[in-house]
Amino acid sequence: MIKYAKVINNETKQCEVGTGTNAEFYKSIGMSEMDVEQSYNGQWYLQGYAPKKVATKAELSEFIYQEKCKVAYGGISVNIDGDLYIFETNHDSITMCNSRAYSLMNKPDDYIVSWKVYKNNIPVMINLTKVEFLSIFNFGSDMIDQAFVTENELNDRLLSFTDDLLADSEYIQTFKDYVTECFNIITTTYVLHNKTELSLEQTEITEG
Repeated sequence: MIKYAKVINNETKQCEVGTGTNAEFYKSIGMSEMDVEQSYNGQWYLQGYAPKKVATKAELSEFIYQEKCKVAYGGISVNIDGDLYIFETNHDSITMCNSRAYSLMNKPDDYIVSWKVYKNNIPVMINLTKVEFLSIFNFGSDMIDQAFVTENELNDRLLSFTDDLLADSEYIQTFKDYVTECFNIITTTYVLHNKTELSLEQTEITEG
């Protein structure tokens, strides 16, 4: 917008602006008509130079939520003799896991459970003992719970962010990196040692 103004900081292009209608007065103190804009903190700058928030709290909260979803609903990586298998943790899979875990309570420890997993994005069936299945299930439950706790903790920290911090691109990127690392720590790979028979007893599933 056009206002009477003068630049008071040549580096940042911050201006002093006349907000009244006395043009002659403003001219007398060295102001001239300039195209200026107001920043988030109320200060005036030449058009195009006003500092802006890099992100809003709402946007950062959404970023935290999306990172949580990658952990809580993205699948658990299980290493079986060097091969990675992905156990889904979407809503339907969690429901099925809960049901199967409950049904195993009275089964012997060596009871075999066949379960659909993914290897190199290909669905396969592997056989797990009751103990192995429940161990993975409990790990997944703990991981999902921790993801929700971490989301709440990060949002609590976000509440303290000032407008100046939200306008600091370096600080915001550092915070985003910290958020990602917090969730990465949760997804520690679960390892089943010396279970060669598991990697051998797998059957590819043809999606019909």
